[in-house]
Amino acid sequence: MRLLSLFILMFFSTACGEPASTDTEVVKDSLKLDSDAIIRAADKFLDLEIVTVTNFVADRSTRGLHDYYSEGRYWWPDEGNPDGPYIRRDGIANPQNFSGHKNALRGLSEMVTALTAAYEITGKEKYAHRAIEHVTAWFATPATRMNPSLLYGQAIKGISTGQSIGIIDTLRLINVALSIELLEKSGLLKESDLKPWQELEAKDGELPANLVLCQQISGNE
Repeated sequence: MRLLSLFILMFFSTACGEPASTDTEVVKDSLKLDSDAIIRAADKFLDLEIVTVTNFVADRSTRGLHDYYSEGRYWWPDEGNPDGPYIRRDGIANPQNFSGHKNALRGLSEMVTALTAAYEITGKEKYAHRAIEHVTAWFATPATRMNPSLLYGQAIKGISTGQSIGIIDTLRLINVALSIELLEKSGLLKESDLKPWQELEAKDGELPANLVLCQQISGNE
């Protein structure tokens, strides 16, 4: 389902930038997309609760409620030193490691992608408005937004408060960025709606990472 919705977004995003002579119906038919399945998923997502990073407290995070945090998948407590640094067990995932923010981000991507795709298919603004509510909750609303930093992704207890490879957790934001682009082109999402997130002041020397992530989401370089 995620792939179907993403294909729809990619199709409309590409079509919006192509000459008017492009036969969009032929392109759509050639992709053989199951539009009904996307709409069914979007209908389900209309009534689901909006969840952001602030819904989950990461006890081992060194930062606050609004900071994205995840832990390395293959790192475990050392049985010989329970209070010491974690040790790596290649290929064996630790189900006790914190994944609340990662799962919430996955949900954001799935819902916003499907809702935006359903809006592009049907033209019904209820799908777009719900997608926008998710996006603004994550990136604009002060009480629920995520700080624009990935400095605390893929942390390892006793070793690192976060690693550069934490950026892999946000691969799904590509779908969200495509959705934002389409929602802005529709006129329903205003550029100013996400301004609060882009203008967050960097703290504790985090300026480079903050700016990079803001640019990735907004499409600016």
